Amino acid sequence: MIDKLGEAIAALLPADLAAELRGNIDALLRSNFEKMNLVTREQLEIQEKVLHRTRARVLELEKQVAELEKLVAPATIATATTTAESESESATNEEDGADNATPTP
Repeated sequence: MIDKLGEAIAALLPADLAAELRGNIDALLRSNFEKMNLVTREQLEIQEKVLHRTRARVLELEKQVAELEKLVAPATIATATTTAESESESATNEEDGADNATPTP
């Protein structure tokens, strides 16, 4: 691409200047393109493929997490309910035990 651009610029210049300036123009163009931090089409396509695969993998993982959350949620609710019932029974038994421990005259 840089070569084609250099040739196009050289074609616009008079022939005697074109030969002299050709090297300078190429160097100037390369320097400026490097400063722009450009990538080639091939590099862009590779990154697009990587991004596509990454997005697909993220979607797969999100589905797996959703399925696991569905499995875990009922078990968590059941465990929480059982634990709350057990704590309630323990508190009731302690209160009943305290009433029974009172001496009678």
